Amino acid sequence: MQEIQIKLKLILNKFNAGKQLEALKEIEPLVDVNNNNIELLFTYGVMASKINQYYKAIKCFQKILSIKPEHQQALHTLYVNLLKIKNFDNSLVIINKLLKLNPKHYEALRDKAYIFYLNKDYLNAEKFILHALKIKSSEVFGLNILGLTYLAKNQIKDAINTFKNAILVNKNYFDSYNNLGKCYINNENLDLAFLYFKKAYNINPKSELPIINIGNVLSLKDKYKAAINFYKKAQELNPSNDLIYTNIAITYCKLKNFYQANKYYNKANKASPENHDLDLSFAYLLLYNKKFSEAWKFFEGRIGLNEFSIK
Repeated sequence: MQEIQIKLKLILNKFNAGKQLEALKEIEPLVDVNNNNIELLFTYGVMASKINQYYKAIKCFQKILSIKPEHQQALHTLYVNLLKIKNFDNSLVIINKLLKLNPKHYEALRDKAYIFYLNKDYLNAEKFILHALKIKSSEVFGLNILGLTYLAKNQIKDAINTFKNAILVNKNYFDSYNNLGKCYINNENLDLAFLYFKKAYNINPKSELPIINIGNVLSLKDKYKAAINFYKKAQELNPSNDLIYTNIAITYCKLKNFYQANKYYNKANKASPENHDLDLSFAYLLLYNKKFSEAWKFFEGRIGLNEFSIK
């Protein structure tokens, strides 16, 4: 056991020194030989998760739970990794197991609320995030979940107050400014929205989200070419975000450049092939611009006629 501890310490030192892949390769044989050692399994899982090898991490935490089902740290890190691969259903199952052991586990309550928010179950999202915030009233991510839930329910005043409260808690958390900007877009106060998106960008220039929203403000102001420039800047930061391509497609539609609109719609579809909302939103844009034959291919249940040609 002492020999394992010494090896594990050396591996962790290497991992923390930036040699992560090398350290991971060194720990794997140890795990294979000592596959019932919970400390070793947990360390391996955390290391794998930190370098985005989520499936390896998930297997480690599942193994721990097969040995010790009530291991709260393993339950927590398991559902966090399931969230990272967007496996919301199984995340919720694990969260409920954790809450059964510890009903006041703040992160579990908060993240349960977040899953409900992502699934558009805003009533349950509000219920669980308010419950969580009774435990930690000044946790900035929890406040942002509450604000987003209010925004989704069109309770704009409550959303604005919540995001402002989050900013008072942590002035360097860029999401609070970005989300506050969304509220002002909803209120059609585009200048104030632009100001908060710019603040979010200044705090975190490596995130594409404020840049997308700056583009959205410019598009709403009919400054379409400037909006496209911002969307393309966001694309450089995160080429896998389908929302960027969708917004570029929408903006090219507004410019009546349907060749480029179709090109970027296809890129959005490639980035997120399971997002069927993309089809419908693009189809409606084509209909709006009287591109009936192009739009019609997105609608199901055709009767074999082009009804839009009927006068």
